[in-house]
Amino acid sequence: MDSCPLTAPSAKGITDPQAAPLVCPAQVSCIDTAEALAESESRYRAMFVNNCMPMLLVNPDNARIVDANLEAVKYYGWDKATLTSMNVMDINTLTPDQIRAEMALAASARKTHFDFKHRLASGEVRDVEVFSSLVNFNGEAFLLSTIHDVTDRQRDQLQMKSMQRMLQRFIDEFPGTIYVKDSQLRMLMVNQHLVQALGVPPQALIGKTAHEIFPKEFADVITQLDLQMLADGGRRMVEETFNGQHFETHMFAIENDAGERLLAGLSLDATERYQAAELTSVLLQVNELGGLLPEKEFLSRGLEMAEKLTRSSIGFLHFVNDDQETLELVTWTAGALRGCTVAYDAHYPVSQAGIWADCVREKRPVMFNDYASYPAKCGLPEGHAGLQRLISVPVVEGDQVRMIMGVGNKAINYSDADIDTLTLIGNDLWRVVRRARAEAALQRRLEELEVVNKKLSEAQVQLLQSEKMAAIGQLAAGVAHEINNPIGFVKSNLGTLANYIEELLGLVNDYEAIENKLGAAQAPLFESVRLRKASADFAFMATDLPQLIDESRDGVSRVSKIVLDLKNFSRSGDNDWGWADLQAGIESTINVVWNQLKYKVQVVREYADLPQVYCVASQINQVVMNLLVNAGQAIAERGTLTVRTGVEGDQVWIEVQDTGCGIAAEKQAQVFAPFYTTKAVGLGTGLGLSIAADIMSRHHGKILLQSTPGVGSTFRLVLPINAKQAELEPNCNSREL
Repeated sequence: MDSCPLTAPSAKGITDPQAAPLVCPAQVSCIDTAEALAESESRYRAMFVNNCMPMLLVNPDNARIVDANLEAVKYYGWDKATLTSMNVMDINTLTPDQIRAEMALAASARKTHFDFKHRLASGEVRDVEVFSSLVNFNGEAFLLSTIHDVTDRQRDQLQMKSMQRMLQRFIDEFPGTIYVKDSQLRMLMVNQHLVQALGVPPQALIGKTAHEIFPKEFADVITQLDLQMLADGGRRMVEETFNGQHFETHMFAIENDAGERLLAGLSLDATERYQAAELTSVLLQVNELGGLLPEKEFLSRGLEMAEKLTRSSIGFLHFVNDDQETLELVTWTAGALRGCTVAYDAHYPVSQAGIWADCVREKRPVMFNDYASYPAKCGLPEGHAGLQRLISVPVVEGDQVRMIMGVGNKAINYSDADIDTLTLIGNDLWRVVRRARAEAALQRRLEELEVVNKKLSEAQVQLLQSEKMAAIGQLAAGVAHEINNPIGFVKSNLGTLANYIEELLGLVNDYEAIENKLGAAQAPLFESVRLRKASADFAFMATDLPQLIDESRDGVSRVSKIVLDLKNFSRSGDNDWGWADLQAGIESTINVVWNQLKYKVQVVREYADLPQVYCVASQINQVVMNLLVNAGQAIAERGTLTVRTGVEGDQVWIEVQDTGCGIAAEKQAQVFAPFYTTKAVGLGTGLGLSIAADIMSRHHGKILLQSTPGVGSTFRLVLPINAKQAELEPNCNSREL
């Protein structure tokens, strides 16, 4: 023979042990001997008939089943005769078009099998993989098909796919992101939240590493964490921030069936909680800073915190004036002023403001995430940062807007949460400012009341002192008047008495002359007179009596002078302004207080010629008296008190200098304060110098002090000669020379 001897068997002959052998050219080599052919046929028969897989021999021209092995008969459930009388289409549930499509798909995919659905004798339809190869018998072609039932496998695969879809739906519904990475940190599984967060389809993530998905800086951080987690195993919770959002990621290592360590992670969006914590912290800081910083600095700090909290890059804050028509610029953040070269008025009308001021006009927050698209936009003043996004919120009190706070240019769109954040901070800032203003106003009012109360107290004390001095003056004037009358009588009577005594002494002298002439002859007649004169020490009495009269007259004159000085010091009408001789008043005052000075003080007078001064003389006398008394009390044992006067231009001055203990430098500024005294308890009220300073102020004058401890003190009174002309001039109240 020229080729391999093949026999074209019938369907019956193929499976009949007595039939001619069926030899496949691909399995049998061409041999010349009948024995080799018989052996090949026997081997084929064993392979076909006894194969553990169902096998069919099919005529490709008419698709008739030519032969079936035992497993095929058993699998399909028909007897062999019935099965071999059937066409392939009788067991295949697919339509011819579907079969051709499957064959074309297999060819294009280079599959070694076809996926069909075969019907069994029981009516059950099974999924099968048909592995077919072309065989040739004596020049006639047949298809040898091996049937592999994959129904259970496909069912398992479908169940697995169903479970995978269910698992995917489950993790997609998880309120956070889920991922699984292999040992090379490539994505194996992701859920829908992660896909949506990144804005890419799932297939764009599977098989990718962090550096292929995220920006390098963020990818470096999470890659380092992932590597450490793969190395350490176990579980860990980390906090992550991406695109302005905050996440809590629970990471854990797992192993697959092959023992490969995988990395899984569950991330929960903690942005709201984080922002709530940040907002709480900011509100606490606002309350803490409210009492520490000046108003503008406080508002600037609050605006900066609001800008940071809303992830903005600019911020501004305005007050709305009571007229609700004008705005007062308070502060901008550094971002808004970056590159600013133009200065604008702090006050301007609401009508000229852009749509950011709609929050005033409408009394509600406004949000613009596409600022450039609004035709009514005005933006910020020229030279400031441009606007892309903006929110502006009003702080409303009653029916009036008190403050506007706005932020802008966040990297992503603003949300209602940003408006709520800004509103809370704005309301808190205004609450603190309003409270601080109220407290400041209350403090100012309190201070004013304290000043008024202090002035009232001082005025009351001074009034009492003035009334006391007036009463003393009236009493002194009355006493002086009452004393003047008897002193006048006494003075007049002393003059008459002196004359009488002079006459009587002359008469006595005449009697003595008679006595001397009569001599011893008449001595008994004058014995009683001599005894009386001796008993009365007449010679001494006659000599001393004129001296007594002179001393009494001098004493009465001195009393008259003291009464006159007292009357001059405390004369009525002490609150009346008039022209007065200050030097006479000084002398009167010295005489009044002389009793306190005479035992330890030597008074030195250094007077200049003073003009008449327009003043309330009794009040100036009171000031001089206070200075004299203080000077006397400052001298412990013996000392000198010098009183000087002088004229300088249109002013006169009076100095009271003592050689007393002096006043320490740190106490000199306080000596004019009411109730302040350096004296021991019970020796002073602390009002003398305070009243003196007040009197000098009312006279448009001043009282000056120079003192050295251990050396002494000098008080100088400076008065305008004409206080009427000094009423409109500045009042200098210096307290030291």
